[in-house]
Amino acid sequence: MSASTAQLDAQWARDLALVNVRLDGGPERRFLLDTGASAVLLAQSLVDELRLSTMALDPANGGFVLHGADNSTAKVQRIVPLPSLQCGPLTMRDVDALVLDLTPLQQVSGQPVAGVLPATMFRDCVLTIDYPARRVDVARLDTVAPAELGSGGTVALRGGSLPRIELAIGDKPLPVLLDSGSSGFLALPKSLPMEFASPPRETGKQMTIGGALPSFQARLAGDVDWAGHVLRTPIVDLQTEDSAAVGTQVLSHFRLVLDQARQRVTFARSTSDPIVFAPVRGQGFGFRIVADAWTVAYVLDGTPAAAAGLREGDRIVAVDGRAAAGLTRADHDAAMASKTSTTLRVQRDGAAERDVLVPVAVLLP
Repeated sequence: MSASTAQLDAQWARDLALVNVRLDGGPERRFLLDTGASAVLLAQSLVDELRLSTMALDPANGGFVLHGADNSTAKVQRIVPLPSLQCGPLTMRDVDALVLDLTPLQQVSGQPVAGVLPATMFRDCVLTIDYPARRVDVARLDTVAPAELGSGGTVALRGGSLPRIELAIGDKPLPVLLDSGSSGFLALPKSLPMEFASPPRETGKQMTIGGALPSFQARLAGDVDWAGHVLRTPIVDLQTEDSAAVGTQVLSHFRLVLDQARQRVTFARSTSDPIVFAPVRGQGFGFRIVADAWTVAYVLDGTPAAAAGLREGDRIVAVDGRAAAGLTRADHDAAMASKTSTTLRVQRDGAAERDVLVPVAVLLP
């Protein structure tokens, strides 16, 4: 990049940053900025639309198994050789992009996602994701000064291709992946000895590159020191693998300055107050946005949605009198945070529509 600094054109969806990317000088497309990704991903729908030439990937073994930061897996069978990929002033050349169905990511963000842009795109510059300001910047390494960034600390990155820091949970140091492509909390292995203020329970399903996985969450009994900031009895996502990651439920509190070349990252805030995590509220069902309605994807036992009689496959055509076609996942999140119930207009198996009152409950205190 020639300029010392540049602001990337970014659209925000539920604290996920979607940045403009050009494939070999073509039209701009929205890519998820994902520091937890190890490769450039292209949506199968984009490959089909642009009629991009593909090559088989490891045909002898039926493809390549891609591992997500959330420990999900997906089989990748095709790659697209790209002469160049541009994001703002940055250009990556001779890129082998993996082709994958990115529908799960589109469902999480609520926005069209044409691809995934990994942290490797920014190895030779400083990447700043300013969540409170909803801004993404890149800067040349030779122009970055150790300026005061606010209340916060700079910590070392562990070696490796992906950005990880070391976190102390109890007596055990734990490498934690910084995952800007995840809308989750601090994800910790279930095997880690932990004391809980609120015990683990299933609060939903997590959409991953490999499909929907059960989401088990808990609230820790103690605080966590995060680069000099206090996470007050945080909610954690529990996973079966012995790895850890942090998503935007935590990262969104910071101005994140990622300097991979010098192996350091700064977490800056305008205050030193502890970060407090509100209880998880919901109705106990998940949905897919399909055309002009929401389609119920799952219903958890023992929740308000189950008591109200919702079933997988039900179509929700309106919420509190507003057409579902005009609502976003951000609207749903706001309703769960502020309302005590919602009235869903439900259609099942082509029958007449009916209104169902579903309370909003605390799923995890």
